Amino acid sequence: MHHLDEILELSRQKQRGQLSPWFDAQLREQIEAEQFLEPSVLRDLSQRLIRQLTDYREQAGMSTAVLGMSGGVDSALTAAILKRAGWHVVGYTLPIEQDPTETERGVEACNALGLEHLHLDLSQQYRALLDTFSPLDPAFAQSDTAAARTRRGNLRARLRMMTLYDQAHRFGGLVASTDNFSELGAGSGRFTGMWATWRHCNR
Repeated sequence: MHHLDEILELSRQKQRGQLSPWFDAQLREQIEAEQFLEPSVLRDLSQRLIRQLTDYREQAGMSTAVLGMSGGVDSALTAAILKRAGWHVVGYTLPIEQDPTETERGVEACNALGLEHLHLDLSQQYRALLDTFSPLDPAFAQSDTAAARTRRGNLRARLRMMTLYDQAHRFGGLVASTDNFSELGAGSGRFTGMWATWRHCNR
């Protein structure tokens, strides 16, 4: 199917194994609906995004954007577009009990894009949260059910977002975040937009 192999390669999904039947069906449906654009259209779209982000920066009177850098396509693309639009982009690696090689990909992305990079390991704070919830649900920290894994994933995501919002306030800037297909499918994506949306921290 047109685009399918390219999407799986760029998302590193080929390295992780087969998609779930639901995810595979959803992805193929989106490809058939031509929701993945041709390169020439993407170039035009990127130029339009850059113009819009430049206008927004000038109108809002702020120039700093912070975002979590996973080393994946979503965060790298968002950071690159913001930088081209003249933003000062601060990329954060915020590991929580993860393989150091994954964190290193985020560092490499910051270096490749010439971003200011800051690092903070949030594993200790995450474990403290699990301990906090143990009186309510003693099995929560160790349970291998899908529901428990999702709940722990939500804690990790929100701990990272709390950190990013605090740092955006510190710099007098804003948080840039990305949607991706898996987050939308799981209902955990907080932001909407073509690739990213931006929320003020000084409200």
